[in-house]
Amino acid sequence: MSADKKQIGAFGENLAAKYLKSQGYKIVDQNITTRYGEIDIIAQKKNQIYFVEIKTRRGNSFGSALEAVTPQKVNKIHRSAESLLSKNRRWQEMIPFISVIAIDEDQNGTVKIEFLPNAYG
Repeated sequence: MSADKKQIGAFGENLAAKYLKSQGYKIVDQNITTRYGEIDIIAQKKNQIYFVEIKTRRGNSFGSALEAVTPQKVNKIHRSAESLLSKNRRWQEMIPFISVIAIDEDQNGTVKIEFLPNAYG
């Protein structure tokens, strides 16, 4: 992965974490790797646990951030979430959600954040 992609990814993850906190979510963990893939953020709100995929795009050359979440990626997130749930008894008592935060930054530097808390229910 290029340094630019890593920088954009880190920018998106930091922005997403700040956004979630501002909406009353507690960040439980970040960048958790399972044998199926990575969960960018695990967040909690009340008795709900959110496994959050973050996609960030600068410009629209490659489509929107939300368009980058493919069915294959959703499958990996789902399998990773199931794996993590099976290992954490406390999370098993919560209502789980697969979520997406899409961050698009246009050429003028304007940032749009779209949060889908129950993206794939």
